[in-house]
Amino acid sequence: MTKANSNSRHHDSGSSGVGLLSSVVPLSLFILLCFLWPDVVRGRVFQLQWPWIPSLDLYLRFRLDGLSLLFCLIVTGAGFIVSLYSCSYMAGHPHIGRYFAFLHAFMISMLGIVTADNLLLLFVFWEATTVFSYLLIGFDHESDTTRENARQAILITSAGGLALLIGILLLKAAGASFTLSHGVAAGDQIRQHAVYPALFT
Repeated sequence: MTKANSNSRHHDSGSSGVGLLSSVVPLSLFILLCFLWPDVVRGRVFQLQWPWIPSLDLYLRFRLDGLSLLFCLIVTGAGFIVSLYSCSYMAGHPHIGRYFAFLHAFMISMLGIVTADNLLLLFVFWEATTVFSYLLIGFDHESDTTRENARQAILITSAGGLALLIGILLLKAAGASFTLSHGVAAGDQIRQHAVYPALFT
């Protein structure tokens, strides 16, 4: 065996180790969520909150109920499977550590979207998924096709983010709270407001 082949095999083994180690992150989150499942099924809601700009009704609020837990399990389960697949697919890549950092940051952003109980916080996580999906799609940045695909992806997701922000501001103008769990209570007020038809355009 030549020295070059030996170094290549050692490098592949090291990169696979990085991938397997990083797979522990989504797997651990998935297992933790499974432990919470019985309590959520019985109707318990887990909530976390930190003040952001209280005078503007802005709080860092997270809520884990039955629906959000289901999506969290899907996100972390898929994240674990993708991580395992990537261990082989990305084996030997010189920047595999950066790839897994982007991958797990994207997954955490998705978890933020499904657990955020504040509309502006949800928007922040949406924009985070936009950034990290762009970085993942364009990871092989030396390829012209990859760069073009990444540009198309960020244009589409940015347009979606802009529409989301406009919708959030219209909801606030109609009298809704930025807190998602309080939105149901303001349903009648929102439906009677002049901006209500614009929320569906």
